[in-house]
Amino acid sequence: MKTSLRNEPNHFSLDVTDSSSLEALVSEVRPGIVINCSGFTSVESCENRPETCWLINTISVAKMAKLLSHHGIRLIQIGTDHYESSFNAPRKEFDDVRAVNQYGYSKLVAEKEVLLCNPKNLVLRVNFFGSGRFKNETFWDSAISSINVRKSVIGFRDIQFSPVSIEYLAKIISLLISRQDISGIRNIASEEVKSKFEFLIEIARQLNRDLDLIQPINSKQLPNRALRPSYLALDPTLICTELSLKTPSLAEMIRQEIVYRATK
Repeated sequence: MKTSLRNEPNHFSLDVTDSSSLEALVSEVRPGIVINCSGFTSVESCENRPETCWLINTISVAKMAKLLSHHGIRLIQIGTDHYESSFNAPRKEFDDVRAVNQYGYSKLVAEKEVLLCNPKNLVLRVNFFGSGRFKNETFWDSAISSINVRKSVIGFRDIQFSPVSIEYLAKIISLLISRQDISGIRNIASEEVKSKFEFLIEIARQLNRDLDLIQPINSKQLPNRALRPSYLALDPTLICTELSLKTPSLAEMIRQEIVYRATK
């Protein structure tokens, strides 16, 4: 059912789609709060394997939310910014959004299930960057590796977003754990809206590499690519007001993640 990871007794591994294993672990550990970071996040893979996409992103999350609600345990669900709306401006929490692919649909339905099971639950809409556990596991790692060896990286000019670092996201979550009064949907986002191209340019700048390494293209130039939203930016005003926070600049967050990566 569960196995120790790295010989650390408080780390357990289980299949998030295995409801019986999850129920057994919850009964044993009896957590005060659960933060669900699991997800099937490859947009292309979600289109090609919709059953797996919905099993991991929606069905397992709905079962988890129901189980935790039964035990009186609050759930913080890591959501996504991967939606579209009728206007190109940073979206507030209650603006209408729509999904355009399997990944987006699965995450949007999961949001509704989480909040339906327990109104005290929290869904964090976010696009975050930072290093994974393994080499080149994330887009961030892959981009830095390429830029460091002076290899060209393509950046989309036509996709706008407002990402935050893993470090900043973790800081927000740590503050939210004790805030039972904050529930529903919240945006965790940079106050700066950048294209994917501009984001990569800033990475190259922080690494003191040639900015010409970043090649600008439009996403539609890539053939056979799953449909994606083009404007993903979120408005973080509500959570910043509730927590009395000011979001660091995107350059500062990128710089901090680069330093952290170098120490791994």
